[in-house]
Amino acid sequence: VGYWLKINGEAIYATRPWAMNTETDKQNNTIHYFYTTKGNCLYVIASAWPGDKAVLAYLGSKINSSASSLHIQLLGTNHVLNYVCDNKGLKINLPPRNSVPEEFFYTFKLSGFKASP
Repeated sequence: VGYWLKINGEAIYATRPWAMNTETDKQNNTIHYFYTTKGNCLYVIASAWPGDKAVLAYLGSKINSSASSLHIQLLGTNHVLNYVCDNKGLKINLPPRNSVPEEFFYTFKLSGFKASP
């Protein structure tokens, strides 16, 4: 747990819960997403590796699709992630599983946007 907090602690320490606390993946109901916020960042903590794409249905209607300043990073890696946002959700394209360290949970840092809860 200490190693995980060293990498992902910014999504835990001094954060606040977001209006949407938890969301279940629509394609795999064993994966849950937990939302926290700090400053202009929204953190999404996945309870397991989502596969080749994380689909956050709730955020689809909350993020302005023309918000070109949205930046998504997978904490603990140098991966900046591409995404598509539409009425079905925010779809984050993920790197190959073998290029990411094995974790208990995986944290996505979304910055540079204004989202209404």
